[in-house]
Amino acid sequence: MDYALSDQVSIGLKGRWMQTPDVSVKAQWTTIRSHAPVHADGVTPFVSTLDFSRLGYWAVGASMKYRP
Repeated sequence: MDYALSDQVSIGLKGRWMQTPDVSVKAQWTTIRSHAPVHADGVTPFVSTLDFSRLGYWAVGASMKYRP
């Protein structure tokens, strides 16, 4: 939304909102630094769960525009 202060100057306000779908992945890593990742015992494969739920953001921006 812009508001004209004069014929040449206006100020603006912009709002944004974004949210992604929930993502959950359980995966065994295959290579880290050129070798298979394992736990401290040196044998058990490293498996991790990546959980991205309710990932999103709100943003507000303000601007001033000058038209010569």
